[in-house]
Amino acid sequence: MNRQQDAWNAGNVAEFVRYYADDCIFFSKSKLVGREALRKRYETTYPTPESMGKLTFSELEVKQLDANAAIVLGHFHLERTAAGGGNADGVFSLVFALHDGHWQIVLDHTS
Repeated sequence: MNRQQDAWNAGNVAEFVRYYADDCIFFSKSKLVGREALRKRYETTYPTPESMGKLTFSELEVKQLDANAAIVLGHFHLERTAAGGGNADGVFSLVFALHDGHWQIVLDHTS
């Protein structure tokens, strides 16, 4: 989560989505399937450093389901100028699965 936060704050969307599985599912205002579709959504929705703002994750809770699956719950905060879209806050739940020794997000529900 720290690496994702750092990637976002560096304006590196490709690195931010690298932690998602190729066939991930993302739910927010709509449903997307796949890391590439998610990358395109972020690049379209947040086209400038001002619109990306500064991301902070907080109140993270990790619940290990078994040796290969875990759930992460938390809050996000985007600090942005008014010109960048203003601040944004919300909650998320992520399902992580262990793939080839690496944890990847397979499901992201953000609101």
